[in-house]
Amino acid sequence: MGVWCKGNTLACHARNRSSTLRTPAILYKYHMNYKEHFKKHNSISVSTANYRLMRSLIFNLAKELNRDICYRCKSKVNFADFSIEHKIPWAWKNNSLDLFMDYKNIAISHKTCNSGNVRNTKRRKLSQKNKRRFKNNLWKCSKCDDWKTKDCFHNNKSTISGKESMCKSCRREYRSK
Repeated sequence: MGVWCKGNTLACHARNRSSTLRTPAILYKYHMNYKEHFKKHNSISVSTANYRLMRSLIFNLAKELNRDICYRCKSKVNFADFSIEHKIPWAWKNNSLDLFMDYKNIAISHKTCNSGNVRNTKRRKLSQKNKRRFKNNLWKCSKCDDWKTKDCFHNNKSTISGKESMCKSCRREYRSK
């Protein structure tokens, strides 16, 4: 079975082994990949279309079962803000694959509720780790393990504490190498 494109229509030519396929020069190559063909005529890839179809199916099934309620804020979820989340965050657990695949651990939520929950979980985990670095307005340098004042550390907006993990002198030494 061969597939080729003629304008915006998809023509399918079934042939037996003895016949030859005659195609005009304006037609695409006979061996054109169906994924390339799909993308050319629909402006999205097959995997994107598959993702959108699955997402639509899940949302419509949830809606039919009256399960289109956000797990976090308990309000109705619309299709534009629909997200699937894990009730127990799987990323920080030892049995992460089991938690990820467990359908009882899946819930529907708003995208904002879901992403906010992930950030808070990560921040909580990091802040517990960083508690060991702060004590009575003193900060512990990750390089020299000395307790120093806040002024001895450079600012870093990307960290929760807002400071670098190494003190200024250790940082200077580290960069000079």
